[in-house]
Amino acid sequence: MATRSKSRPRRESPEEFEQRTAPRLMQVGVALALLHVVLLGRLVHLQIVRHKELSAESLTRWRAPRTITPARGLIYDRNGALLVENEPGFSVVVDPNRWFVGNSTNPLAKDLPEDRRAHALRVLGRYFPEPALAWIKKLDLSQRTPKHPFPTREVAQWVPAETIERLRQTTVDFAPPVAKELKKRKGALAQPHAELPGVSYPPSSRRVAVNGTLASHVLGFTDQSGSTPWRGIELSLNSSLAGDAGKVTYEVDRFGMIPGTEEVRHKLTPGSHVYLTLDAELQHDVEQALGTAVTRHQAESGAAIVLDIKNGDVLAMASAPTYNINDARTPKPGTKPVLAPRINWALERPYEPGSTLKAMTIAAALEEKEVTAQSLFACNGSRKILTNTIHCATHGGFSHGHGTQNLGGVVSHSCNLATAECGAKLGSKRLYQYLTDFGMGERTKIGLPGEERGLLRDPERRIWRPIDLATISFGQGISVTPLQLAAAYTVFGDGRYHSPRLVRATRNTETKVIEERPLSASHRVLSEETAATMRTLLGGAIDEGTGLPAQIPGYTAGGKTGTAQIPENGHYSKRFVASFVGVAPLKDPQFVILTLVRDPKGGDHYGGSVAGPVFKQIAERALLLRRTPHDREKTLTGVKKKAVTVEA
Repeated sequence: MATRSKSRPRRESPEEFEQRTAPRLMQVGVALALLHVVLLGRLVHLQIVRHKELSAESLTRWRAPRTITPARGLIYDRNGALLVENEPGFSVVVDPNRWFVGNSTNPLAKDLPEDRRAHALRVLGRYFPEPALAWIKKLDLSQRTPKHPFPTREVAQWVPAETIERLRQTTVDFAPPVAKELKKRKGALAQPHAELPGVSYPPSSRRVAVNGTLASHVLGFTDQSGSTPWRGIELSLNSSLAGDAGKVTYEVDRFGMIPGTEEVRHKLTPGSHVYLTLDAELQHDVEQALGTAVTRHQAESGAAIVLDIKNGDVLAMASAPTYNINDARTPKPGTKPVLAPRINWALERPYEPGSTLKAMTIAAALEEKEVTAQSLFACNGSRKILTNTIHCATHGGFSHGHGTQNLGGVVSHSCNLATAECGAKLGSKRLYQYLTDFGMGERTKIGLPGEERGLLRDPERRIWRPIDLATISFGQGISVTPLQLAAAYTVFGDGRYHSPRLVRATRNTETKVIEERPLSASHRVLSEETAATMRTLLGGAIDEGTGLPAQIPGYTAGGKTGTAQIPENGHYSKRFVASFVGVAPLKDPQFVILTLVRDPKGGDHYGGSVAGPVFKQIAERALLLRRTPHDREKTLTGVKKKAVTVEA
């Protein structure tokens, strides 16, 4: 039987294959071409159209900004003695995200993020209070994702190097012990250790007053890091002291900053150093003398000021009670900060100056030729002005007024009636003009925050009644700050008013260039002849009148006592402000010194006996520090001390 042959499939010819596949190839080619066109269009859109937008977004997403705080400028006294500095140390920063990074020291370690947190809390708890670590305990570690990392926070702003060294010596080891045979291998770790997990110690500094209480009301203070000023020079000169912060950007990954990728965007400028007009040694002595007087008389507060009479430089400015700058920012746990000691009584609390203002009224009358040093005044103890009556203090050596006296007697005995007569001769407009020329009613612009302007009514806006003219003449119905009054007495040096100056110079910490601050503005108030006459009259008040306790052995001095009642609820209370302001020495004046004790207790409340001795103590020290030659014998002269209390 014959076998049947199998039929072979016919091969497709090239023409047929091409005819069959050509449409498909065309479709694929068109699809690929369209895809390339789409991709090219997308590329053009991203690379050209949205180039700027996406570049900025990439910088925002993968580069993070960082602000670098500059070193705050230091504060010195006029002689270069350091008053405020920056003490170097370290801050303690916890980054919880690092607890999720593998143990690079020992890859065999099986520790979990929870273990690392527990260890960090255990060690940090030995050095820092519970509230500082509470946020670490509250973290829910399961909530962390690469897109939502935990924030990095400070546990402590400033820690001394000794504490940081102890923290760095604290190691962590979660791995099993290394086998003995591995320990013998060259280069192998005897036992793998790592620093405290997630904790770093970047450099830091804190603001420190070298002598915590010295000039505290002038210097003021900042927060611990020095970034936020609160009072004093620290606040008013913050722009100079703080400098200009630097700004850098750096690349980041899911674990934080990548080292070595920093790029400076804004150059850092350190703060400038500030040189004050204060003399630290004199400031210390003034604070000691004032504090002793306030304590001795159980007073509410006090103030003392020393000015250079020739240019208004503030050589010392003290307030009592005082406070420690270094403790002001961090009160003890559970306690509130005590604010009363922070009041700068030298310029923040005006008061009625009382008899210390009489020198200005009398000087104005002399300058206007309304009176002379030989003019006579009669005082019988009281005088009626329309429906009101003014009185003189007639205790001590006088029982029925001061009698007939010349201008020297008026100043020495602090006569209200005669001073009111001088004011009446001037009239309200002229007296007001002279008082404003003496600086009353306006801030001195010394450059410290919180300065008050006092109260001096303009008679053109509110007419002074005759009784107003009389009382303002001898220091009632007007309020001033101690600094205003001290500055006013600079006029008795050469006849010119010198505004107080507190900042002597600033020094750029980069260029080392020192910029001297110009002397404060001055203007003429009295002729030199009238100023010299007033010094003689004020000298009589110390040598023969109410200021006897202010006499300085070996030196001439002139001044005016003040015993002013403190107004309360529209009436004068039985509390007083005892004050003394004067010039020393008289022949070549160097200083204006003001001392004030508010509400002294114990029965003695007179300016001469309470504030006068403080003036003497401060003046002796100021003259000694300047090596001022004696201008009189050391033997004290004058009336008996029983006449000291004769004042208004």
